[in-house]
Amino acid sequence: MIRGYYAGINGDGKVTLDQMKNNKWKVLKTLKVFDRIDPNKFYHLKVVTSQNTIKVYVNDTRTPVI
Repeated sequence: MIRGYYAGINGDGKVTLDQMKNNKWKVLKTLKVFDRIDPNKFYHLKVVTSQNTIKVYVNDTRTPVI
C-alpha cells in the first residue's frame, strides 16, 4: 500500500495538495494562485508539516496559500 502527499503547481496556475490513500489520489485542496505559469521562470514551492497540519507556500510568501 502506497501512502503519502503531493504538492505542486499546475500549468493553469493552480497550487494543489493531494493525498494518496488506499492506492487512490484524493485532492485535499486546490487554489488558483497565478493567472498563468511562465515555463521559463522558476517557482519556489515550500511544504511545512507539523503534527496534523500541512502548509504550502509559493515564492517565499509569509502566508501559506494552502
